[in-house]
Amino acid sequence: MISLSKKAAAVKPYYFFNLQKKIDQLKETGRTVLRLDIGSPDLPPPPEVLATLAETVQAPGMHGYTPNRGPAAYREAVARYYWKRFQTTLDPETEVLPLLGSKEGIINLHQVMIDPGDEVLIPNPGYPSYRFGTEHAGGVVREYTLSMANQYLPDAAQIESLLTPRTKVLWLNYPNNPTGATIDIACMQTLVELARKHQFLIIHDAPYTEIYFDGSKPPSILSVPGAKDVAVEINSLSKTFHMAGWRIGMVCGNAEVIQALQVLKSKVDNSTAAPIFAAATKAFSLQRSWIDERNEIMKQRRDCFLPFLNKYAPEYIMPQGGFYIWAKIPAQFSTSAVFCDTALQETGVSITPGYIYGSNGVDYYRISLCQPETVLRQAIKQLQDWLK
Repeated sequence: MISLSKKAAAVKPYYFFNLQKKIDQLKETGRTVLRLDIGSPDLPPPPEVLATLAETVQAPGMHGYTPNRGPAAYREAVARYYWKRFQTTLDPETEVLPLLGSKEGIINLHQVMIDPGDEVLIPNPGYPSYRFGTEHAGGVVREYTLSMANQYLPDAAQIESLLTPRTKVLWLNYPNNPTGATIDIACMQTLVELARKHQFLIIHDAPYTEIYFDGSKPPSILSVPGAKDVAVEINSLSKTFHMAGWRIGMVCGNAEVIQALQVLKSKVDNSTAAPIFAAATKAFSLQRSWIDERNEIMKQRRDCFLPFLNKYAPEYIMPQGGFYIWAKIPAQFSTSAVFCDTALQETGVSITPGYIYGSNGVDYYRISLCQPETVLRQAIKQLQDWLK
């Protein structure tokens, strides 16, 4: 009998992998399932991006390996974008590295930063890959609390109380998944000062910075003076330009960390296809009108849920960014797992239970806005009829 490694045996399937099985089983019985769970954008990328891909994929010489560091034109486009959007200067030679989407960067950064026994501070609730990346690298997870009472912002005093000589990394994620909370530059500055004082790395997972409502643009941590000494930022075209399946992103900031990640990636993967790099480079050159129009669509989708939330959610956070709504389960349900599984079976509406994001999410659920408004309103009707 083949024996897997202990590390492989310890890996549990991603929640959405098992959810897909449940949904497939329901569909086999003839049921229609409305997917308000995973955050995969339903709208297409900008037409100029699609045109660039169609043109370059037909060109000769576009189907071989690309440089591990990515084409210079792509890294330069990222640097120009960061300057225009965040007034942050990046050296495209040393402070920008392409990623195969942000999740790949999350996992590989742990491999670069963590030795067995090193400690990583992750938010609770927080994106599950932070925990997996830590434990897979042999690190120790230390959780800091995000709460509705504090609008899901990090408490610097609590974080400092959790620091030990083994602390290597602090994870931030704003606009936040799963809550939709946003952060201001002053809060980031406090955390950068803490990292400089105690010499740990901040990794800001920032794929939702271009999805925002009510006029408040989310910041980059790299805009904080001195942040590049102690921070890197992961970003992606998956959410910003609706290119989730294309697997193209970037990590920016501390040159030493980026150099180490580049060396690791040279051993474990090859870079993105040249036509995708060309299309992504084009995306960074577009006028912001496309983003503004998309954000207005997402705002309308968010707002259509407000009457439902005001009636059926004991509490919820009004999201200022991202694709999600985070709300407390109705009082008659014991846990988010029970609420979401029952909703799926009895209404055909699939929403994400908050427990997968940590113990502070046991009583909450996440709604994804990545569906047309007509689908969202139909899901609302089915949930309302059920909860009545």
